[in-house]
Amino acid sequence: MKSMERIGIKVSLLGPLRMMKGVRELDILLPENATLEDLMALLSQKLHLEKGWKSSEGMGFGFYIIMVNGIPINPEVLGSYRLKDRDIVTFAPFLAGGG
Repeated sequence: MKSMERIGIKVSLLGPLRMMKGVRELDILLPENATLEDLMALLSQKLHLEKGWKSSEGMGFGFYIIMVNGIPINPEVLGSYRLKDRDIVTFAPFLAGGG
């Protein structure tokens, strides 16, 4: 039986998610061919986000721009975007202003 290949991903959290969970960076091992959606499901468990990444409480991933190696990723492709070994995935909050 062939062993499952693994990839190493560095996750960087910014904004309220970092402050509330007390985590700046995580090193994550995922199966080869894992998607961003797979990573987000694992992070939801690790960070105890009860409502997962679609939380409306401002701490879920739905309020964040997701970047891979500094490039913003369209939320519509999270389930098909394949991660590669040594990718850096950053979750940065949307910024709003005005008055």
